[in-house]
Amino acid sequence: LTHSSVVKMAQNVLIAPLSVAVTTFAVRKPLFLYRQSLLNDPRSSITSVTVPTMTDNTSLLWARFPKFVLGFIISAIFFNTLVPDTDRTNCKNFAFTIAEWYSTCSFVS
Repeated sequence: LTHSSVVKMAQNVLIAPLSVAVTTFAVRKPLFLYRQSLLNDPRSSITSVTVPTMTDNTSLLWARFPKFVLGFIISAIFFNTLVPDTDRTNCKNFAFTIAEWYSTCSFVS
């Protein structure tokens, strides 16, 4: 394997956990800052702020999660387990040809 293929495989492996981590951080950090601003504001009469439960965070994470990822995983499992090897090869060759044509057209136009 070349270095570029190892880097690409590492990116593919890490993209899902990192996207979940970034989404979780993006959800929790503004809530934390908002809670701190309410508690530290001298004009506010608020003495305590309700912290969202894990269910709230999970539902927000699910709402922001790109659902096409699930479709991609399901289609990959389907394609690799139920489609015969010869059909997969034919499909791969066809997709490669189409991709080459689109690539060529993008440089010509």
